[in-house]
Amino acid sequence: MNASMKICRKTLTVLLAAFTSIAVWAKSYTVTSPDGMLEATVDDTGKAITLGVSRNGVELIKPSRISLDIEGRKDASSIKSARSRRNVTEAVDAEFYRQKHFDITYNELSLRLDNGTGLELRVFNDGVAYRYVTRDKGKRLTIAGETAQLDIPGDPTVYLPYTTNDEKPMAMAFQNIYDVTPLSHAKDKLIFLPATVDYGNGLKLTLLESDLEAYPGMWLKADTVNGRLDAKFAPYPVKTDFYPWRVQEYVTETAPYIALADGARTYPWRIMAVTTSDTQMPVNNLVYALASPSRVPDTSWIKTGKVAWDWWNDWGLKGVPFKAGINTDTYKYYIDFASQNGLEFIVLDEGWYDPKSGDMLTVVPEINLPELIEYGRKRGVDIVLWTVFNVLDRQLEEACKKYSDMGIAGFKVDFLDRDDQTAVEMTYRLADAAA
Repeated sequence: MNASMKICRKTLTVLLAAFTSIAVWAKSYTVTSPDGMLEATVDDTGKAITLGVSRNGVELIKPSRISLDIEGRKDASSIKSARSRRNVTEAVDAEFYRQKHFDITYNELSLRLDNGTGLELRVFNDGVAYRYVTRDKGKRLTIAGETAQLDIPGDPTVYLPYTTNDEKPMAMAFQNIYDVTPLSHAKDKLIFLPATVDYGNGLKLTLLESDLEAYPGMWLKADTVNGRLDAKFAPYPVKTDFYPWRVQEYVTETAPYIALADGARTYPWRIMAVTTSDTQMPVNNLVYALASPSRVPDTSWIKTGKVAWDWWNDWGLKGVPFKAGINTDTYKYYIDFASQNGLEFIVLDEGWYDPKSGDMLTVVPEINLPELIEYGRKRGVDIVLWTVFNVLDRQLEEACKKYSDMGIAGFKVDFLDRDDQTAVEMTYRLADAAA
């Protein structure tokens, strides 16, 4: 996507947009944040493309090799041309975010590399982000891998969430506590995002990504010998099977590449959010700001809120004049509780359809779903239905039509436990159909 196309898709106010051609013999390009505190430098003097980041003279990321590895094409080793924009301010609409509107300002460098790929770099006051661009219109590219060997100076403390599945590290629920350790003592396990590097005196760098679409999510692996965090990606699935209990799909065989990509596209942003106080971390807007704009033209029908969750309590009702369990009376009780406490939704978690059947169009006989929907409607409480991701995907149009016509508010999609390309594509497919 070129710059003009991107501008068309966002409300953009350019305070000063100076497009500058930079001489091709220059081998090092430095972009500074609008406030002058952060610097990112892209270099090709070592016959490879490297990126380094510093803040106020403190090195955060040493010159580190980065590349998009396309099958049948050499790795980029030099910069052919460069163009810059300064003090670009975007006004971001964020209807269901923690704030409905915010502005974000950055300086940008767009590079054309010798293997035909593009590299876009943006430096904000609170972080650095880069992504790759390919402009091979009409072609299909095989992405063999993506390299990001982030070289960390010294031996700082790192906050790392490891996979919980040693047998199949990239098949897990993306939830764990953080291991707080010097980088040199990090475990030999895959790390999911976000991960944070602590340089002391409040200064931290948090690794994130944004605008992930038709591409696998990024993981990390600590190289304790060389003091690095290396990017890793799930390979492309070629065969899958199903666990019998929930008919949950899992990968059984993969290809020797990570993605099949349209030739003309942008790739996910790699974000290094920089904070000087921990209170800045949860209010950093870079992930939201760098994501593609909403594709839902009318959002008036979207209702947000809190939910009473049966699974959390395991249907463990006491002192009630009915048999507690996955049944109509129990969910009426949940609806009453939600109504009395100002909760907008209840969720019917696993059990409202037989999970072993893989059929979410058939409700178990113990539940009268139309009766529950009407009961909730009179009390201002909507119902959300749990489902396994691939079960919904297999019955997508039928399920969306049937349950929206009945008055169901939405689906809680569970047990994806993957972020390979096909899994990411499925999440977009589900979101699109639901919208």
